Formats: sequence, C-alpha cells, structure tokens
Amino acid sequence: MVVRVNAQSVAEELRTALRSAGCVTHVRNGVELSISHPLANDDKEAATEIAFFVRAWQRHAAADVELVCHGEEPT
Repeated sequence: MVVRVNAQSVAEELRTALRSAGCVTHVRNGVELSISHPLANDDKEAATEIAFFVRAWQRHAAADVELVCHGEEPT
C-alpha cells in the first residue's frame, strides 16, 4: 500500500508508528510511504489493517494523509 502525507516530518512520524506496529516501510519522494504488513495472513488482510491503522493515526496526529493505492504499487 502507498500512503501520501503532506510533509516529510509527518512521513517520519507515521513511519515510526507503523514500524512499531510491525509494518515494513520505505519512504519515497519524502512524502510517500510504501507499506507492507508481513504478519498479515494475505494481501486483503494487510490492506485492511494498514488502512485502519493509518486512518486511526491520522485522527490522532491531525495529519493530512491520503491512501494512494492498495495491493500492488503503481509502476
């Protein structure tokens, strides 16, 4: 899954939170995070759990976050 945020500092905060939850993240272009959840049973579960986590984190952090894509990343 790819998530876009409004600032590099927000990307780093979200990355830290996701890593604490067991996700693997890679920052792209400073404001996009490519996220995987290796503990999920399948891609659907991973996408659901990541989306839920990101939305909950967004409300807590009052950050501007956009879920860009689910599953395979765009090329």
